[in-house]
Amino acid sequence: MDLINAELDIRYFTPVIHRITSAKEKFGYNYWEADTSAGKVSIVLNNPFSNIRVLEDGRIYIFDMDGNCFLIPDPTKLDRLTYRTIEIYL
Repeated sequence: MDLINAELDIRYFTPVIHRITSAKEKFGYNYWEADTSAGKVSIVLNNPFSNIRVLEDGRIYIFDMDGNCFLIPDPTKLDRLTYRTIEIYL
């Protein structure tokens, strides 16, 4: 079972977003700079209303234009700026 979980972690790498440090909208695209479990990343969303999904247990999945997937396990624990950035799309 550990081998299967390790392979799934490699194949479906999903960094956890800890904080969004910058958010800008330009020409219909959203550009976010974020601190994640994989370090600092740039996230580009072309349609946040369809690229951000809230699961039944409250977790949030974000899919960027490059096909990367990011996770927010508990949005209630986010800092105010990060929560306000994603709140309008939930």
